[in-house]
Amino acid sequence: MLDFNFSEFITNNKLILDGKKLSNYRISGIRKESVEIKRCIMENMVFENDFEGDVVFIEECTFINCKFFDVFKREELLLLIMNNTFRNCIFENVSYHGYIQQSEVVDSEFLNCVFKNIEIKGDISFINLNIQKSSVTSIYYEGNQILGNEFVDVSINDSIFKGAAIQNRIEKVYFRGVKLIGYNQDNEFIDSNTDGFIFIEEF
Repeated sequence: MLDFNFSEFITNNKLILDGKKLSNYRISGIRKESVEIKRCIMENMVFENDFEGDVVFIEECTFINCKFFDVFKREELLLLIMNNTFRNCIFENVSYHGYIQQSEVVDSEFLNCVFKNIEIKGDISFINLNIQKSSVTSIYYEGNQILGNEFVDVSINDSIFKGAAIQNRIEKVYFRGVKLIGYNQDNEFIDSNTDGFIFIEEF
């Protein structure tokens, strides 16, 4: 797999990809202050970066058969992932630690995706996501809100979620070794196996 040369898309230490269609590349080594990816179609791509900048903004993109191994390690980082579609994607060994900015993953769809060995800690919320036919294994989430999401035909294994879970629709979800620690309000469980789900109230 070839490394994507993004040098021509850099202006004033900002990487901007807008309206691009890319396939069969690896994107790695991004060290810019700001990254914006908008209205792009990415297929069979590998993302492997240690982000050290101020902003990562991804909006209105479609990712198909992509793999993500990214690390967001700057506490001041603002991460905004909005109105995207992910199909048959793998997220593995991804980590986010951000405590200064209010980051969000919002209004996006994940279909047939795999999430494995992920650590998310900081001022971040997941809002209005549609996650279907996916698997989640070994996730540690310590953030703000998991709000208004829809989980359908998902397996969640050996994971811990700390925060407020509010008004989520959870249909045909299999839990094994899962803990929710924090606030649990108006979540709807439909045809789900909750034997492996434990809620611990904590404010």
